Amino acid sequence: MATEVTKFDRSFHLASGVLISLSAPAILLFQVNKYLRMGTWVAISFLDALAMAGFKWAANPTDWLGVCLIRSR
Repeated sequence: MATEVTKFDRSFHLASGVLISLSAPAILLFQVNKYLRMGTWVAISFLDALAMAGFKWAANPTDWLGVCLIRSR
């Protein structure tokens, strides 16, 4: 059974890929900008990003502690 790929599917996948591909350079540019302006490197961890996105678990995690090990010290 073949599934039909619609124009919306292709556009959605393309837009998702572009956003994901551009997010890493954007974060790096943000960090470099802050460093050059203030002289302090702003460390952004995955857990910090989740907390900023509104995930309450990320502010005080009680499980999935392996993710917490990624947090910058």
